Amino acid sequence: MRARKSNQTRERIIEATGELLAERGSADFQMGDIASRCEMSNGALYYYFPDRDSIVAEVFSRHVDAIVETIERVVSDARSAHDALHELCVELVGGMRGGKAIVTSLASELSGEGPGAIVGIGARLARVVHLVEVQVERAKIEGAVRDDVDPAAAACYICGAFLGAAVRMSARGGDAFDVEGFADELTGFIVHGVARLAA
Repeated sequence: MRARKSNQTRERIIEATGELLAERGSADFQMGDIASRCEMSNGALYYYFPDRDSIVAEVFSRHVDAIVETIERVVSDARSAHDALHELCVELVGGMRGGKAIVTSLASELSGEGPGAIVGIGARLARVVHLVEVQVERAKIEGAVRDDVDPAAAACYICGAFLGAAVRMSARGGDAFDVEGFADELTGFIVHGVARLAA
């Protein structure tokens, strides 16, 4: 019973932190803001988490994990590298729209000077980059991408485009952002930008 209540309290803290990230578009808040949202004392909050960054990292980690799981599923079902890259783009952009404020906050943290709350999610973000890299390598094998393209560099470039899109989406407002259109454009750019040159 006590463990269940403790887990419920942790979940309430994580949910409140997600709400603050969504409202503010960044992790620019303090432990006291989280405690107030949860209607608990600062001391009680510190019992569950050592600092604000550890809570924010948990929110980011869960969001990134959900995106990675979806990407893994769609790329494993894709018939070709081109299809996989397109579906990957749709899912990444859709994931940004579904959790737009969280992704915008993550982009804000990544562009900040200090490591802050993103230190603990480096491995998760690396999984996203790796999934893209594997699909670029697959595209090379299938002849859709030039042999001289470095899959790791291409994957970093592609993932950087999504962080840029998160910022753009935030500036324009999520409802005005054409997810499918952007995914199509980005897929075309990926394929044609690194496409095999005609003989």
